Amino acid sequence: MPVNMQPRRVKFLMINPANFMQLFRKGLKLHTGYKVIEGVPADAQIVTITYDNLRNGIVVVVESETYDEVEPGVIPPIEAVSINIIDKKKK
Repeated sequence: MPVNMQPRRVKFLMINPANFMQLFRKGLKLHTGYKVIEGVPADAQIVTITYDNLRNGIVVVVESETYDEVEPGVIPPIEAVSINIIDKKKK
């Protein structure tokens, strides 16, 4: 393990590719008052996005202070999520 590697507070969010495509449908305009994936902490930051061939899904690696620390070399927790566009003002 490299010397400078520190534990990170990350989680893998797994999204079905067909569900992910909802974000790109014609005419969709998201503003700051919308939530796309339920349950993601307010402080969450995207680390990276990739495609997982084995699981046939889009993986969004998200970091948040609310997640448990994950040691370098350990696979973070994987959570299956759905894209649901929610207007937070209408709740």
